[in-house]
Amino acid sequence: MKANNTILVSGASGHLGQMVSKKLIEIASAHTHIILASRNTEKLAQFKGKNVEVREIDFNDPDKTKKALNGVNQFLIISTDAIGSRFDQHKVAIDAAKANSVERIIYTSWPEPKNSVAMVAPEHKETEDYLEKSGINFTLLRNSLYSENLLGSVKNALETGKIYGSAVKGSHTFVSRSDCANAAAYALIKEEKGNKIYNITGDQNYSYYDLAQILTELSSKKVEYINLSDDEFKNALTSSGLPEIWADVFVSFDKAHRLGEAQTATKDIQELTGKSPETLKEFLKRNIL
Repeated sequence: MKANNTILVSGASGHLGQMVSKKLIEIASAHTHIILASRNTEKLAQFKGKNVEVREIDFNDPDKTKKALNGVNQFLIISTDAIGSRFDQHKVAIDAAKANSVERIIYTSWPEPKNSVAMVAPEHKETEDYLEKSGINFTLLRNSLYSENLLGSVKNALETGKIYGSAVKGSHTFVSRSDCANAAAYALIKEEKGNKIYNITGDQNYSYYDLAQILTELSSKKVEYINLSDDEFKNALTSSGLPEIWADVFVSFDKAHRLGEAQTATKDIQELTGKSPETLKEFLKRNIL
């Protein structure tokens, strides 16, 4: 790592990106040059006066992306949410990084994307494969599902006493977005040799039955999990107003849980940050009660 390290955070105006940026500003050394990049730089106004540089970046525009990465050593690619075209966007980012001789790319991926049935997995696999072929040193942060993804179902459960899904007794190592952000920030300042993979998980795996029990304990209201077929669950999601593409994504997540994907909690967050991830109970207490 160069003495005057220059770090660029892409997607810095998004939910995860803002959290990463705040933590990075907090922990980076004085000689670190931090660049926060977004398609909409106006959304980065909160960081004005924080001794950071703001640049415009757009993974749909190769020239703009290449310009944004000028002089960058460490580059955080926060995976985009453009399902169906995200690999093309990531490819633009990786090509621009290579053209600028970026030393390391940190990429927010998905647990074991080569073997996952989740709809988001194939594009993460393509990105990981392309990264490997690029010759750039990389760090993969294979983030488990955000605990925040549960909040819509949790709100409904507290009103109706029921949680719906199609995971049967399958479980997942849900992790808070803030824990993922802290891990990413520390990964950006950590000196690594070669390529590295971190599996970013919560403290343990939880089924929807576990979630129902936690909500019952926290709210003193009986909450139960109702298992549906995949088709029934999709219909329930679309009936609630969720677009069909995202309903399919969430159904695929439950299928992944059902098949036993991402059920092993790791100590990787603790290795990176020095702190254990918060428990699901702590997360829910912090966010809903």
